[in-house]
Amino acid sequence: MTRELPVVGLVEGVWLIGIIDEVRMSEQSGMKQPLLVDTKTRSRAAPPSEPQKRNARLQLMCYKFLWDNIVTSEFPSSSFFQYFGLRPQRSLSKDIRKHIVDSGIGKKVQSLNDLIKLYRSTCKSLPLAHTPLLIRYELQADRSLLGEEEFSFDKSWMENRLRWHLQYWLGKRAADFVPEDECWKCQHCSFSAVCPKVKLLSQEEE
Repeated sequence: MTRELPVVGLVEGVWLIGIIDEVRMSEQSGMKQPLLVDTKTRSRAAPPSEPQKRNARLQLMCYKFLWDNIVTSEFPSSSFFQYFGLRPQRSLSKDIRKHIVDSGIGKKVQSLNDLIKLYRSTCKSLPLAHTPLLIRYELQADRSLLGEEEFSFDKSWMENRLRWHLQYWLGKRAADFVPEDECWKCQHCSFSAVCPKVKLLSQEEE
């Protein structure tokens, strides 16, 4: 269907932006639904750990959540314009208007506000994203397929995880140590030299 599709939405008062790697058209029982696909590259021919899989699942679930919200809810254009400092009535450049016409989107689009209106009406005509979702793992060197994982959309789990992460970014909780099964991340952390968790682990190894 398409690749590298941007999605944007307001979640828990925070604007989230993502890019879906691939959208395929899936058909089941005579019904067509878009299948969201994310591709992860691996530097070595080894399967990802469970924490890495968990993070990948969360990312793709967020994309489905944003997609479904765009399809079923009224896009908050006023908040969008205000947050990103955009002027909705400002005329689009000649090159952008030409690109819109050449793409067959619409000849009457002259401003960003016109474009958002068209975006909203187009999204409402789309079906909800298909579940299960699909993650592909490729070897970075030659793009060979290492494996695929299909999984169901768990809205409750996704919302709990997303809310937990947003609490940190909104200053509502302090930073926390990574779980035991994700301590490998400490090797790449800029604060590992002053982290009490790393110091404790070093003492235990001694």
